[in-house]
Amino acid sequence: TGFVNDIVVHPQNELVLWMCTSQGEVIKSIDGGQNFTPIAGSLPHIAANTLVYQKNSANGLYIGMDIGVYYKDDNLTDWEPFFDALPYVIVSELEIDYCKGKIIAATFGRGLWQCDLYSGTPECSPQNCIIRTKVVLSGSYSNEENKMHTNLVDNGLIPIAQPYNEAPWNYWGNESINMADGYPDGLVDWVLVEVRDVNNTDVLLGTAAGLLLDDGRVVDSHNYEEAITIKGLLENEMYYIIIRHRNHLDVMTSVPVLLPNEEVYDFSTNSNAAMGESQLMLLGNTVYGLYAGDYDANGIITVNDFNAYANQSAMVNIYTSSDGNLDRSVTVADFNLYEPNTSIIGVAEIRY
Repeated sequence: TGFVNDIVVHPQNELVLWMCTSQGEVIKSIDGGQNFTPIAGSLPHIAANTLVYQKNSANGLYIGMDIGVYYKDDNLTDWEPFFDALPYVIVSELEIDYCKGKIIAATFGRGLWQCDLYSGTPECSPQNCIIRTKVVLSGSYSNEENKMHTNLVDNGLIPIAQPYNEAPWNYWGNESINMADGYPDGLVDWVLVEVRDVNNTDVLLGTAAGLLLDDGRVVDSHNYEEAITIKGLLENEMYYIIIRHRNHLDVMTSVPVLLPNEEVYDFSTNSNAAMGESQLMLLGNTVYGLYAGDYDANGIITVNDFNAYANQSAMVNIYTSSDGNLDRSVTVADFNLYEPNTSIIGVAEIRY
């Protein structure tokens, strides 16, 4: 029978499995591999390199051989050549993209190929995707300490419930801090995270409010050790990510990000991390942060932001939008943050 080249297990029954061999055989076991029987048919007597099972089918199997792909299911009496849009060459690996309804073949010397599945329709199951990201607010950042200060939480002013349930955000999520565990260490403020469609960045696919820590990490409001999670996304797909804050200019990733992302997308290490020109300001030798002063949060720093500052000037011990340095007071220091950033315009996707 030759050497075993690949094994696939039934997704709902771990006792059922198939193997393909270097002699072109496909064998099946229904007792977890104790016994095997050949799947009858007229496969060519050459190496069968890989196989993949199509879920929600009549036990559909695709076999990648040295001369292309073959297919069989319970409704067929024999293997059928499956050469539609696939090359007649050595196939080393097969994968199924259920969302697109495609079989993908990796070949020897001919690259990747794909075509429609033998049967069935595309099916996607939305998931809860973890988003790992870091961002720095220039208004609260200290070069000496190389982190943001925590004045608001130190004085008990950060709200328990997410604060973005008003204009211009109008986000009605029920995220809140689990006060049974207390505030997380190093809490700076709430931020809002959005996910946009890779092909049309005007399309909003998901939103969640998260907690920004002093080292720039954005974490879940109920599990401070975990990155933020957004519901209803498809895993292993590319998305753009937007980070919003109450009084800093929002940013969007300069490139699509594959979610869930194991590697943190860090806005603070590179001026090109944000979409658009000059969307991040240099805070130190190597740290970049969001521009402070967007006090009306519309994505453009203008005289309207000065008016918002003036209307709240001299307020103390308060959690408010015009407190650009997050020190719980609206003072001339907040004007000094706003003034040099006047006329800075965020990219279209973040503007209200």
